[in-house]
Amino acid sequence: MMRSRAIYLLLAALWTAIAGASLFWNLRQIEHSINVTMRERGRALFTFTEIVREWNARHGGVYVPVTAGTPPNPYLEIPNRDLDAGGLALTMVNPAYMTRQIAEIAAARQDVTLHLTSLNPIRPANKADPWETESLQSFEAGATERIKYDRSGASPSFRYMAPLYVTKACLKCHAKQGYHEGDVRGGISVTMPAVDIVRDQRRQTETVIVLHLIGYLVVLALGATTVATMGRHLRTVEGMRVAQAGIIERQTAELRSANEQLAKVAHEDVLTGIFNRRGFLAIADGLWHRTRRGGEHLSVLMFDIDHFKRTNDTYGHAAGDAVLKAVAERTNCMLRPADVFARYGGEEFIVLLNGTDGDRAAAIANRIRNAFATEAVIHEDRAIGLRASFGVAEAGPDDPDLKAVIDRADAALYRAKAEGRNRVEKG
Repeated sequence: MMRSRAIYLLLAALWTAIAGASLFWNLRQIEHSINVTMRERGRALFTFTEIVREWNARHGGVYVPVTAGTPPNPYLEIPNRDLDAGGLALTMVNPAYMTRQIAEIAAARQDVTLHLTSLNPIRPANKADPWETESLQSFEAGATERIKYDRSGASPSFRYMAPLYVTKACLKCHAKQGYHEGDVRGGISVTMPAVDIVRDQRRQTETVIVLHLIGYLVVLALGATTVATMGRHLRTVEGMRVAQAGIIERQTAELRSANEQLAKVAHEDVLTGIFNRRGFLAIADGLWHRTRRGGEHLSVLMFDIDHFKRTNDTYGHAAGDAVLKAVAERTNCMLRPADVFARYGGEEFIVLLNGTDGDRAAAIANRIRNAFATEAVIHEDRAIGLRASFGVAEAGPDDPDLKAVIDRADAALYRAKAEGRNRVEKG
């Protein structure tokens, strides 16, 4: 009897250690999964904001009508900040100002806070809080991102932050602060509400604890009856282990699916369903190197919808969206699976034609142009004419990289627009 009790106590102690370790590991897995999910969400929002800022910077800022919500930026000290366009007051919106505008929309629609900040801000409202200051200092030391679960506010939140680096376009406004290209200019912090995900975490935690507690008590109860039934006890433990593994496997699958969706958003244009600029460059760079090694032809085709702003102004932005979708659909029908088609920005599109010389690329461009011109886009029973200007360039032996070919195609596109639009020019 004493020996049986000793064996039982030994097995009970071993089981207690196993159950405790399993509970600890499962709780850590739940916490890790949530941290990874929120990190990816914050990274996706930061990446989107960074892309929008880059677009603005590449255009040297954009002019928008002055409104109560968009007054002139008193911190933007450049010539021609404000213009009068035939009685319409316009003001320059630089990347920082555009980031604040996006932050206001995000806060209103999704309760997400975007904060553009720096250790040396021009605008006092951009001053970093203590956590942002600590993050910015870590970025200057080489860190690339930070995340924090914050319980200090009225409701819990997750905070994500990544650095912004000085580019040539940034020096227009920030050179006077002593920045150089490549320096850490500041960063963008993303604060996301955590109430729902904390509620889910609590539900998962309670489920895991209850399952472990039930399993623990059941095994002890079965073990207390007799040592002879230990085989049945072990089978019960194994069944519970399989059930727990299933829960973890489902959580892992859900996390993998969320990561895949985030990657898709980062590389796909949401409106048209084709690649965006980032997705295009990621794929096109690999094709460039393969065709250079194999000595194959490669051409770049760029086109821009003529008078697209007039379409938006006349028929509304919903009609403009319909035109962009029609352009993507019609163009896709005329391309091969091996060709890479993307929305390069706004109403500008780009195609990488693998194994295609310049003459053939020009012929394809003309075929696409004719397809646009021969059939209007129908939106809400209104026919909207569609015209586009094209630039084509074939990769040559003197081109050091794909960017050089894209630049020649872009220059040809601008010639096409300058010489009357609705035409194809080779670069």
